[in-house]
Amino acid sequence: MKKLIFLLFFFCFNFMFSQEMKGFFPAEYVLKNSSDTIKAQVRNTGRFTNKKYYFATILFKMKMRDEIGNETWIEPDDVEYIKITDENHIKHEYFSSSERLPREKGLIEIMYEGRNINWYKDYYNPTLLMQLEIKGYIVDKEKNILYSGFFKVVSH
Repeated sequence: MKKLIFLLFFFCFNFMFSQEMKGFFPAEYVLKNSSDTIKAQVRNTGRFTNKKYYFATILFKMKMRDEIGNETWIEPDDVEYIKITDENHIKHEYFSSSERLPREKGLIEIMYEGRNINWYKDYYNPTLLMQLEIKGYIVDKEKNILYSGFFKVVSH
């Protein structure tokens, strides 16, 4: 009887933890050294859980999984464009800042782009600190930064 209970417990435990891992979201990305759009899944770096999308996913080295199941690591500085679809089917798009700002700031989110004025949001995590800085940039059509720090928020 003990063996039967043990085997039942063992199979239930294996079944629960052998399910497909949640926390990977569909993504499309383009690398700076290529013009091909790559479809894969990106591992989410959630704030409290990996089942809900959090923008910190793009701050660090991203783990990508293709359709076959092969996993690769991509540095955010190597990405030209990435679009991630979250658990609510909302698309989050990030672009390399080198085309939109006068100097490289990593991946940025477009808040507004008009004919004369553009508004971008940048996420920055200083090395070895637990702070996350969210900055906004208001830029004119010649890539001159009119204002930075609009979203200067420090979260712990």
